[in-house]
Amino acid sequence: MPRPYLVARLAAACRVPLTAALTESAVADLPEQVRQAKEVLDVARWFGKGPGVYLLPDVLVEYQLTRPTAATPALAALLDPLDGHPELLATLETHLALGRARRRTAEALHLHPNTVDYRLRKAAGLTGLDPSDDAHLQRIAAALAARKASGQARAVQPG
Repeated sequence: MPRPYLVARLAAACRVPLTAALTESAVADLPEQVRQAKEVLDVARWFGKGPGVYLLPDVLVEYQLTRPTAATPALAALLDPLDGHPELLATLETHLALGRARRRTAEALHLHPNTVDYRLRKAAGLTGLDPSDDAHLQRIAAALAARKASGQARAVQPG
């Protein structure tokens, strides 16, 4: 399915960035596809995707990670030690959303890069999950996704 030109034209006409999700469906499958399009849009917003048009293939991993399973509460709980430290959680989320780029994270949060390092070390100390350790990244990403799916986390704004 081609990316629709209509969304770009609407965004230009309204002079605002638009984010949309699309699916393709037979009439009989319409209710299910409407539900899926809403979920794709939610996932795109939760993960700070910029304005544009999103299809399920654009957010496959994030979509799957946000589906409730028996593991979801346990994954979300991995970051519970950060609940009293919203600045640490925001730094961790932003750092991962920006590809673990220290300077970009600092710029996005209006912080000194050393403050980013301090916050990430503090988050690692509280959770036992170090974002600089490649072996911990999947677990951190899954925990963030589980928290987003359960409404415990804010949407990351791309920087």
